[in-house]
Amino acid sequence: MLYLQRRTLIGSTMHTPAQFRRLVHDARAGNLDPPVARTYPLTEIHQAQQDFAAGDHLGKLVLIPRA
Repeated sequence: MLYLQRRTLIGSTMHTPAQFRRLVHDARAGNLDPPVARTYPLTEIHQAQQDFAAGDHLGKLVLIPRA
């Protein structure tokens, strides 16, 4: 039903609704600066998945659609 009615479901099981609203507000305002451990071109998605599974990184692993 979500797909056919063009609905979007956004949520979190880690925060209260008020905390999640604040997080969304901060993200939209550009107030978040998460640490990035490494970036990968989309062609290296398999390496990114392996690095993610290894779990030896501090920060986000980011796929870049075009390198």
